Amino acid sequence: MPRQKNMAYYRAREEAERARAAKATDPIAAKLHLQLAEQYGKVVRGEETISRLLAARDSKQAISDADSETPS
Repeated sequence: MPRQKNMAYYRAREEAERARAAKATDPIAAKLHLQLAEQYGKVVRGEETISRLLAARDSKQAISDADSETPS
């Protein structure tokens, strides 16, 4: 559950920074907000990748465990 809360936080931060970039009147401020949004997005995508890899690993482990329990 903590990982899901973290991802929700980082998604919200990414969206907020993109909104701030869109509202910024100073081009430098807009660029900085977009850079922050990109960094938050990288965190989200990294967490999503980790979650997929862990799920795949767990799935393979479950299959392996089931195979080892099946009588020959």
